[in-house]
Amino acid sequence: MQGGRRAVMDLIAALATFARVAETGSFSAAARERGATQSAISRQITALESDLGVRLFQRTTRRLALTEDGQEALANARLVLEAVAATRNAAARRSGEASGLVRLAAPVLIGNLIATRMPELLARHPALSVHLVIGRTTHDLVEEGLDLWLRLGESTHATEVTRTLGRVERLVLAAPSYLAARGRPAHPRDLTAHDCVAVPVSGGDRTWHFTGPDGEDLAVPVASRFTTDSGEAVLRAALAGAGIALAAEVAVRADVAAGRLVPLLTAFPPEPLAVTLVYPSRRNLAPRVRAVIDFLARDILGRPDPFGVANGETPGRR
Repeated sequence: MQGGRRAVMDLIAALATFARVAETGSFSAAARERGATQSAISRQITALESDLGVRLFQRTTRRLALTEDGQEALANARLVLEAVAATRNAAARRSGEASGLVRLAAPVLIGNLIATRMPELLARHPALSVHLVIGRTTHDLVEEGLDLWLRLGESTHATEVTRTLGRVERLVLAAPSYLAARGRPAHPRDLTAHDCVAVPVSGGDRTWHFTGPDGEDLAVPVASRFTTDSGEAVLRAALAGAGIALAAEVAVRADVAAGRLVPLLTAFPPEPLAVTLVYPSRRNLAPRVRAVIDFLARDILGRPDPFGVANGETPGRR
């Protein structure tokens, strides 16, 4: 009996690995997700092919493609995995226990914060595991098998379920070398005559929003000869004197204190950046997912000082 149960568990694990290899198109990507070696993942797939008596993938030096048998096996594997997940979730809901794996994606700035405080969550829920994906700016939750995605900026997809957990204050800054060469803007409208380095937050938009002294909203289109999806790259370019940057205040505190970056337009605070939680559905949230949501909302971003500035911590950049 014990051997039969172990064989079933091994088969489920192999099907889960097979599904992730098929979805990512890569043995190495599946290996990174599972903390395993690429050779171990390859052996698991080979064993599954032997057990099923079919070839699942066509392997070449350049690409990995499902065979016709592999496509049919993937559809069946997903049914099995969905049934297993549903069974586990139902059992967890009955017991109220947060158990199992939650896959969460976050930008660098918040991901580093989550990692620092992860022991609190894991100590609270001994049966819970978390896989944190850091740094990517876009995700397909269903395709990538993500339970949650923390993003900076509002969601632009109507089909996504979103919840704003907080806001990140931002500063407009430039290096002394840039200001010496190009001068200092006195009003947000002056930015149109400057080079700005930017992260297009949504839909490629390069409009920066400010609040005027009387509370009015000022929308200013900026000229960006250099744009990137990396906040770190924006700051490196700004530090090198490439232009004026709009960045999370918490990410530039050390550079401002050292005089490497100079805050600008302080009478016109930029619009804070929303921290948005995205997930596939509100229905039938497993206790493990709800536990992580509650932790993010209450114990991390719900704190008065979420980035630990009062404790002297040095936050990461996004």
